[in-house]
Amino acid sequence: MKNLIPFVLLVVSFQVAAETEKLFVGFGEIPFLAVSFKPSVGYSKQYGDLEYGFYLQLEDDLQRDDESFNADFGQAGLVSSRETTGIRSMLHGRYYPFENPFYLSFGLLFSGRDKELMEFDTKTRVIGANSYDSSISVELESDQGFAPALGICVYKWNSVC
Repeated sequence: MKNLIPFVLLVVSFQVAAETEKLFVGFGEIPFLAVSFKPSVGYSKQYGDLEYGFYLQLEDDLQRDDESFNADFGQAGLVSSRETTGIRSMLHGRYYPFENPFYLSFGLLFSGRDKELMEFDTKTRVIGANSYDSSISVELESDQGFAPALGICVYKWNSVC
């Protein structure tokens, strides 16, 4: 069974809200760790207790050098990491059952194909019961696909869930 690892992503964005409509524009994720520019846009409209929307994040090509979220599998010496991410999109709904800021969210996510190439330096490594004096190259790929989304959130004026 795979372990679920929580990631906290910092998103540089702004939101314009009218009485029943919202427009969202974003400009990247974790910009202080890598030069990331993943433009994203979203739109939603509220009808009574229900809100429906669509969000789209464009693909990106990142060079993270010696930092990578995916490189933590027991080998030291990461020299470079290059990642390409696919398009992300979401059909999203929110249900506000009460007048307070609590809401339930639901939707359908699409994630495009991602690929990352990691290069590790040459050193003596123990893999299994043997020692090797070698560098390591790792290529990770994920297929594109759809997934359902469900959530519970408490929305505050100056934060976004």
